[in-house]
Amino acid sequence: MYDSAGVELTQNGWDEDLGGPAYLTKTAGVMSDALTDYPNCGEWRYKGLENYLDFYLTPGCEIEIRKRDAILSAVRMEWTLAEFYEEGGTTTFADRVSAALGVHASQVKVVAVYYGSVNVEYIIDTLPDEEYYEEAELTAGLTE
Repeated sequence: MYDSAGVELTQNGWDEDLGGPAYLTKTAGVMSDALTDYPNCGEWRYKGLENYLDFYLTPGCEIEIRKRDAILSAVRMEWTLAEFYEEGGTTTFADRVSAALGVHASQVKVVAVYYGSVNVEYIIDTLPDEEYYEEAELTAGLTE
């Protein structure tokens, strides 16, 4: 999601208690960025499990929703949610998926974690810039 100036609006942070993106506070967008004096246009979250986009816009802002090339995936693990989060939670999961697939860690985004053992839904995005391709090619075969 982008504002009318092409600035990407980042999704709300992860809430481990919810097992997904944090609820909207409807307070984002009331302050300007001190560097650019450009107002934030609000906040948003995508609920992968329920497949809906939830957003709050600051009055006067216009947004653009763009499609993206991505692989949507899900995995079920025989763990409890407590074990999953004790072992590093979503960050460790995303790091392990990116290492196993040989993709840049910034490409893996967890969109939902819920019980029934542990179910994790995640997205593998394309790389944003060519500079990441060079780094990924140079480091792909390295191991510790």
